[in-house]
Amino acid sequence: MVEYYTKNIGRVTPSIKINLEKSATETSRFLVGKALIATFEAGKSDWAYTRGVLNNWIKDGIRTKEDYERTFGMEAGL
Repeated sequence: MVEYYTKNIGRVTPSIKINLEKSATETSRFLVGKALIATFEAGKSDWAYTRGVLNNWIKDGIRTKEDYERTFGMEAGL
């Protein structure tokens, strides 16, 4: 996650690293990875956008890889 963020979104500050780890614990590494991809694909470059994606998914009941696949109708390997 940290490597992807650094390569595609921006510099990982200590607080972003903590937020990445916390979000992966609250949801999953898979969902955080997918949220990072969504951030990159949207052309955004900040943690707030990624957190917003995760918050929206949580509100929509997407908390696991299975929830994600069921919602978006695809099997996604990350």
